[in-house]
Amino acid sequence: MAIQELHIKQPKAESYKGIYSTHKYWSKKPHNIIRHFIKTYSQKNDIVMDPFCGSGISNIEAILSGRKTVGIDINPAAIFITEQLLVKVEPSALKQEFLRIKDECGKKINTLYNIKRGKMAFTATHFLYHNGSPVEVWYKDKYGKKIVETPTKSDIKQLRAFSYDKIKEFYPTDDLIPNSRINTKKGMRVYDLFTPRNLQALAILLNHINKIRDKKTRDLFRFCFTACVGQASKMVFVINRRGKTTNNI
Repeated sequence: MAIQELHIKQPKAESYKGIYSTHKYWSKKPHNIIRHFIKTYSQKNDIVMDPFCGSGISNIEAILSGRKTVGIDINPAAIFITEQLLVKVEPSALKQEFLRIKDECGKKINTLYNIKRGKMAFTATHFLYHNGSPVEVWYKDKYGKKIVETPTKSDIKQLRAFSYDKIKEFYPTDDLIPNSRINTKKGMRVYDLFTPRNLQALAILLNHINKIRDKKTRDLFRFCFTACVGQASKMVFVINRRGKTTNNI
């Protein structure tokens, strides 16, 4: 008996956006293609199982398509990300915790980036480095205008006052796996990806997040923290204009 080939028009893959762009994960697949497969090969109320769920795209698309779902992955980060994308937390509870953290951490963290210009103090928004040395500092003046300057002796002295061993809050000290793609070498640890000052700020923030009593809310804030922590690392490049990247933050 001849097997008739099944021709199904497949949609063009879309880049991930919306909920799927809230956290990085290395193996994300086009959500609209996954949705197409689910709707083509299953019925509503069926169970869709993904034994390698990754960031949970198939699980989310299954639920949005009226199916039930099971996700499995050996990577605990994958399970954590998937759970946070599916958990239901009251928005008012999130706002309340956000305002509390902002109140407790905001001034303390901004103080780490204070720079003096004459008799006035400003909060620097960026410090740009080249070959490990600070070459630019960005801040906004009292009129809200962006100022770009070469760091002063005072700025550099302040930078050198920070060190890893002065940080009282928890921060990870695990060894990094050597990987030339992200410029990690043998002997490097997680904290080496951050300047001492940025690590101090992040440690303050994480310490307050870990004090949130409600587990669902606490985990969701941890999710947000890990989603953006890379933007405070040495691996970030400054985009002076579209299509061109130079220097490290």
